[in-house]
Amino acid sequence: MVLVTHDIEEALVLSDRIAVMQPGAGHIQEIVQPPLARPRDRTGPEFAEWKQRLLAELHRSFHGPRGDESFFAAAI
Repeated sequence: MVLVTHDIEEALVLSDRIAVMQPGAGHIQEIVQPPLARPRDRTGPEFAEWKQRLLAELHRSFHGPRGDESFFAAAI
């Protein structure tokens, strides 16, 4: 099953793998597999670390390799 979301916490709670997307025909920038135990604890330090990592990756995707805003990012 593929779940498309723009909510990083939702992706971390529900997914085994998370793909960070770029615009245009569904280009994948990165696929990660957070090794978080289930049930996922949204208040735990490991969850917060993975959330920050994904936020940083989304920021890089959105601003593109040159720092412009030619990329749009979404976690699925």
